[in-house]
Amino acid sequence: MAIYLAVMLLALACGNGSDSAAPTSTVVPTTTKAPTTTAAPTTTAPSTTTAAPTTTATPTTTAAPSTATTIAVPPPALVVATINLLHGLDYASNCAPETDQCAAPARLQALWALIQNNLGCPDVVAFQEVSPRQQELVPDMLPALCGGRYQLVVDDRGLPDQEMILTDLQILDEAYVELAGAPIWSAHWVRLKTGLGTVDIVATHFASSSFNLECLEPGVAGCDEACAPGDDYGACHPRQTLALLEGLSVDAALQLVVGDLNRPIGDSRISTLTDAGFVDTYRAAGRPECDPQTGQGCSCCVEGGPPLAGLDDPAVRFAERIDFVLARPGVGCSLYVDPETTDHWADQPLDSPVEDLWWAADHAGVVAGLSVAC
Repeated sequence: MAIYLAVMLLALACGNGSDSAAPTSTVVPTTTKAPTTTAAPTTTAPSTTTAAPTTTATPTTTAAPSTATTIAVPPPALVVATINLLHGLDYASNCAPETDQCAAPARLQALWALIQNNLGCPDVVAFQEVSPRQQELVPDMLPALCGGRYQLVVDDRGLPDQEMILTDLQILDEAYVELAGAPIWSAHWVRLKTGLGTVDIVATHFASSSFNLECLEPGVAGCDEACAPGDDYGACHPRQTLALLEGLSVDAALQLVVGDLNRPIGDSRISTLTDAGFVDTYRAAGRPECDPQTGQGCSCCVEGGPPLAGLDDPAVRFAERIDFVLARPGVGCSLYVDPETTDHWADQPLDSPVEDLWWAADHAGVVAGLSVAC
């Protein structure tokens, strides 16, 4: 196992590229689907939060799916943001060792300002590609973010690329989840009590091409019965996500899959989720599709050489859209995406450089304002 992990760490270059107005009053709601049948959920290990989770939840009432086409949009009852931080590890990025993972403390300070001043402190913020250094920094810096409102949901295993969730909502349950290619690829599931009812969120980072091998058989390297024959890790990840949600949250009013999925919307690994009823909230809000010539509508990636991996270049242009907030309402529920709230964020250079950095992360984030009616 030690040799296997060492090989993976040397190969890891997570998440760089595909290998990595006034409010409107109406929006076209999504058509809901019953959850698809999938394999048993992946094996999970116990994890921890900074606040003790409760053990009860009120299930939502289900009914026949709504078929309405145009409706008045309720105000968003849940705002969720996600971003890939860039771990900054010198052996897997162009952050030189002497830069402290591309000035990790300063980047988090800049990110805190964006979350507070630009996003207005969302209900949920999910991070991917969190390094051990960032795992140290975030708990210490958390009281300075949004008046100390957030609880931290994480299972720090000392790995180079993990997920982390911040929320000010009541935590009902949560778990760290190994995905195909474990321990490099993983997810974190959290169940929250919200004004919408029970909401389940899977924050995850699907495989990049730097470590995306074929699943040989169930039980090897995190692959399991959810993986189809011939799947590589990235193809199996959405299947494992569906299996996880099928086993854990059939009564949720809303399910979300958020993070850097390392492929654009038309790729088969994304359509595995959209075919199962998940909606791309960014496009549902009427936002433009990625134009690699201009960078408009794109979320990835800041790229450059050492010492600061391009984060010191304000002229960098994004060329892909691979970061998502995907939403699936419960059976009998209709999803509403707020077009004023939902967009990319951290997709422009900072107003002024912080320790020579113009970017807080190498990805743009995604934020979505959501409501459901059941």
